[in-house]
Amino acid sequence: MKKDLKSIVRRINELFITERKKYIIQNEDGTYRWLTASKKSKVSMLHDFLIETHLKQEKTYGIFSGSMITKFVTFDVDIPSHEIVHSIYNILNNVGVESKFIHTSWSGSKGYHIDIYFSKPIASLYIKKLYDYVIFELQKRDPEIKVKEVVELRPSPTQGLKLPLSINRKNKDPLINTCWYVDTNHYMQFIQSLDYILEIEQIDSDAILDIIKKLPITKSYYKPSNSTPKNGKKKDMYVDNETSHIDLSINSLKLLDENGLTSLGTRNESLCKLAIYYKELRLSKKQCEDRLIQWMDKQDAQFYKTSLHICYKEIKRIAHGVYNKNIPLRRGKTEVEFFKSELINLLRFERVELMTLFYLFVHSKRYADENGEFFMTYN
Repeated sequence: MKKDLKSIVRRINELFITERKKYIIQNEDGTYRWLTASKKSKVSMLHDFLIETHLKQEKTYGIFSGSMITKFVTFDVDIPSHEIVHSIYNILNNVGVESKFIHTSWSGSKGYHIDIYFSKPIASLYIKKLYDYVIFELQKRDPEIKVKEVVELRPSPTQGLKLPLSINRKNKDPLINTCWYVDTNHYMQFIQSLDYILEIEQIDSDAILDIIKKLPITKSYYKPSNSTPKNGKKKDMYVDNETSHIDLSINSLKLLDENGLTSLGTRNESLCKLAIYYKELRLSKKQCEDRLIQWMDKQDAQFYKTSLHICYKEIKRIAHGVYNKNIPLRRGKTEVEFFKSELINLLRFERVELMTLFYLFVHSKRYADENGEFFMTYN
């Protein structure tokens, strides 16, 4: 078995790994820990022995890309949608990526990883352009789905990707928790063999670069200005451009408040979300600042790099931006249901009253909380 695994380990190294110093390991409860190799912490590099334990299903590891380059691209589909998988294949085929170079594995829980492996590493900025194009085309096909939330780009230097061919420890069902590659032509049947990875074809890097370079630009990249307005105060670009349109459920914000940070690179965004949430709870700006500081003090230091001294300054800035601009929390349902009896009752009123009550009725359907209470401005 060990002799057989050596060729599989070698193939995983060839297809996936550019960064060995930092990697992730999945805990038994399904959460992840970020590991960074150092003598002080007694954490080793991601060497072949660890990959062997992964393949034996004794541990489950994940990797990051290099800071500038990657050996592959993954479209991380977060729902078990065969249709989305086939759509991604179709979009890639249409721009010149043959299906023989596209390989899909089961995430072990609720989705799929669609991979393209390169013959040699390419700059990460190119896979971002390819991802943006695929997302753009998917969104055109189904405008109702928030595609970017369903299909994520991997790998990155800050977001780990679980390697295939081990188990997803979050899923306790041994029948479906192994991250096998799948046969997309036969109803996503598991290819229950480690040897499949030996047959994978890598696309020529020059060929994929030619394809990507010919793709149209499908996303306008926001570049914050360094100029200072006439009033001498710089704008908070994150608060202005991102959280002013935030759309989250109260439950997800409660979980963020209770559980805290779970991945690196999300501190600033999380603080903005929580500031809006605390404002929704009718806290004063000072109470909001105090609660954000208390929340920040409880966070695991592995999930943020900024010093707490700077974090406290940013909390003050974020709270000021949210309260000064009166940024609302958008949490309405995208679909609501009306009953015939409800509409008949509304028709008993005169036209002006009817229109006012109808708008209130629709608003209550979208925004009422579990107690049936909702808020609607006079405007």
